[in-house]
Amino acid sequence: MIMSLRNGGKPLKYHWGSLSGINSFICRRIAYQNTYMPRPLEHPRWGIMPQTWIIMGDANVGKSALIRALTGVARKTEDWPVATRSGTINVTIYVRSLQEKEISPERFIQQNKGANYILLPLRVNATRRFPNGLQYILALLQAGWTVNDVVVLNRTSLPYNLPQGAPTPYFIPQRIGRRGMPANQAASIVKQRWNWL
Repeated sequence: MIMSLRNGGKPLKYHWGSLSGINSFICRRIAYQNTYMPRPLEHPRWGIMPQTWIIMGDANVGKSALIRALTGVARKTEDWPVATRSGTINVTIYVRSLQEKEISPERFIQQNKGANYILLPLRVNATRRFPNGLQYILALLQAGWTVNDVVVLNRTSLPYNLPQGAPTPYFIPQRIGRRGMPANQAASIVKQRWNWL
């Protein structure tokens, strides 16, 4: 069932759905509104349900450069303060893609229990041992996490459709860095989408 709530006169769409293995219902946000920074959901059994922002792309297209320009962080950092139009939030930031760091979707979810907000990069395609970005996004949604936005670099489409509950991806059809769009220019576009300052 989809219902609309109103925040400052703007409708927000939510999807009420059950998670596998439990009888209770949680609220998972479908449409991310730039004027609204919701508090993370708390499930009575699983605790905090993190919210994520995802940067996707192939190898060497500037995912890490964009994350550094967005946050000033050069390596994985927990509870990094990020100013938004709604106030400061503490974000766990990954700079290298989870596939590159050899972190499976299950391990990533386990490692980040209790985190409120997470920024992470994913590769579009699978590596030799780790799945494509779609499988990570599916795992996050199945665990009850919210995916606020997916920004895809150096592409105009994905080789798969994102599942229900994931936002429509935003495409920046260039590399980020020396041979493409300057990182600070891309960061300015993304910050505006995410309501970050």
